[in-house]
Formats: sequence, structure tokens, C-alpha cells
Amino acid sequence: MATTPFNKAKFVDSHRQFIINSSKVNDALGTIWPLRFGNAARCLKIDISSSKVDWRKIAEEVLKKRQVPEYTKPTVIGKKRSSRIIDKLSTSSTSSSVTITGSISVASSSESSLLIEDRQAIEKVYADLDDETLWTLSTGTIVEKQMERLAVGCSYEHPCHSLILDLDDSIRFNYFTESEINEIREYNTPNLPALPKNISDYLKKYKGKHSTEEIFEVAHHPFFHPRKDADLHWVHQAILRGLDLIFYEYLKSSDHTEGDIMRRVCGTLVEECFDESNFIVRSDEKSCESSSESKNICRSLPSSDPLARKATGTKVDMLIKYLSEEYGCAEASRKRETSTTKELKESMFKCPKIIKDMFYKVTKSNPTKVHDLLVVGFVITGLRLTILTLDCPARYACRIYRFGPLQYPD
Repeated sequence: MATTPFNKAKFVDSHRQFIINSSKVNDALGTIWPLRFGNAARCLKIDISSSKVDWRKIAEEVLKKRQVPEYTKPTVIGKKRSSRIIDKLSTSSTSSSVTITGSISVASSSESSLLIEDRQAIEKVYADLDDETLWTLSTGTIVEKQMERLAVGCSYEHPCHSLILDLDDSIRFNYFTESEINEIREYNTPNLPALPKNISDYLKKYKGKHSTEEIFEVAHHPFFHPRKDADLHWVHQAILRGLDLIFYEYLKSSDHTEGDIMRRVCGTLVEECFDESNFIVRSDEKSCESSSESKNICRSLPSSDPLARKATGTKVDMLIKYLSEEYGCAEASRKRETSTTKELKESMFKCPKIIKDMFYKVTKSNPTKVHDLLVVGFVITGLRLTILTLDCPARYACRIYRFGPLQYPD
């Protein structure tokens, strides 16, 4: 007697709470659970019927598990030391309708409480915004005012101090409703190109192929010309090299360095996809010039105080440039565990601030193209890849989108 095919959607509906309780905030639900279903189906020798699951809604419920108390404005007395916070608004990139500022640098590190001077400068950043041009949602909520509530209540440095709005920061539920978050997400969305049909058609050849041998049979022919079919060549090479890592069991080792991950895994996926373009990609702890410019924006000739040393830019594991401008970066960590301190810092703090500085620098020379510009960041944690994009949909706040994390097969 034929076995009834396994229906993913029905299973998820009936075991929804179990899936939510078994998932972590940074899990790639749309990748992890289908893989589990596929492995179980192969073991039980049953088929899986074609059905769609809205993993995004489940991911939002997983996020809501992390109940974060609303910030209140604490009284913090920092140690006696000179503040280095920078008010960028006086040197912002402006056009008739847009004002972009660089990220803020504070005297206290992200590990230390904000100093009183830091708080005063943060309050000034928001006080100097023009109330007539703030981003007002259809509900009447003003985006920058809600960000200010969070900013003045933080005890430690947060991306909102640099006017960065991260749509995946769980704290957002304390300041915006779900419908407001969706409105922010969909307002003036960047015009990203669709996947070219020739690549889509090529990838469909792998549909239903589950074993490495089956995938190899599809991948070992045909080959594509590096110039005439550059995109297909990159996709094809990424699959072939991924198969090499699996065949030779390279990924089973637990002592990889960040350099190993960048070279063997991310090199093909990220770096080589720019080979045919005009962009230049450099890796191995490169100093970000946009970050350096942001840190030194208030540096001047000595008067009552000696000339401060020039601050170096934040170092990144990969830098994406075109001519003198920087358009993206990558940060890598060899640890495969989810929600590690390093992953949270790089994904939620370091990378957003760096790409904000890049965006600020690019818009200075292209002030009328602010709404058309977008910069990108890649955060690699072990074998997981998260893609960040930053744009400016209104006048002041810059918005972070996240795609992933995407799990690299091992």
C-alpha cells in the first residue's frame, strides 16, 4: 500500500509551538527545518508533498520569546576621562531633502557604560533634527522620536545612537507595533534586481538532488566561460568547490581559523562573485577608510590641546571597493555556535556602524542619489552567512535589512 506523502505545512501547523520552543533567535528556520524534514523522510523512506510554510511569521514568534524590558533613562556616572563622542550633524552630507550623518564614536567602549558627555552628545544629535522633516508613519508614530526614546535610555552604545534602525533588533517591539515595523520595512524599499533567468534555470537542474553524487552528476558538466557567462561561471564554481569541501571532509575539522573560513568557504561565495565586476575585493584584516574618516572628522590643528593622533579605521576581514569609495565589508568568525558574543557584536553592532560610515562617505559625493544608494555587509559565523544591507528611506534614519542566516552545507 502506498504511503501518504508527508505534508510539511500541516506538520508545522500542528507542531507550531514545539518548533518555536526548539528554535533559537538566529536560526535559519527556512533552511534548518526543511533539512530536518528531508533527513527524516529519507530515513523513513517516505515522500514529501509540495507545500509552503511561512517561516517568517514563525521567526517573528521566536524573536518575541526574548522579552526585553523597555529602557528607562538611568543615571550613569562615568569615570573621569575625556569624551571622544563626535557630533556629525555639523558636517553631514545634505541635499534639499536628505541629511545623512556618519556613525558616532563614544569615549566609553561598547563594554563600558556611557559617559555623561556621551549622553549629552547623543541628546544633541536628536535635538538637532528638524521636526518638520521627520519620518512620520501612517499611525502618526514618528520614527526618529521612537529611536530617541531608545537612544537616551541606553546605558551602553547602541546603533540607534548613530541613527541606525535595525529591523531585526528584538528591542524594536518595545517601540513599534508589528504593522509599523512592516510599514518601515516596505517604505521606499531598495530596487534590488531579480535573479537572472539563466541562473534560475541552471539552479533548477539541482532540484530533487539530495546526495553529493547526484549533485556532482549535474555539476561536472557543462562548464561556463569566465567572461561570456560570468555569473553562471561563478555559481558553477561555487557548487564545485563546495563539493570538494564535502568530498574531502574539510569542514568536519573544528580547528579552522577565520582565515580558513574566509579563503575556502567565503572566498568563492563572496569574493569571487566580484571578479568580473569593477569592484576590488581585499581580505585579511583590512582597515576601513570610511571608518577612519568618521573617527577623525573633528580632528584639527592644536590650540589649547595637543594635536590628537589620527585614529585608524576599524579593521574588517574583507573590504569591497570601487575607486576611492567603499561599498561593503565582511566579518568572519570561526565559531559555529549561534548567538555567541562575537556574532552578536559583529552582526548587530560592528558591521552596521561600519556600513553606515561607508554610506555616509559615498553620499557626500552623491547627495542627490541618497535614496538609490545601498551598501552591504556580510557576517560569516562558522558556516552561516548573514547579509546586511543599509539604505536611507527618508531623511535621517538609515535602515538595516537582513537576509539569512543561510547555512552552508557540511
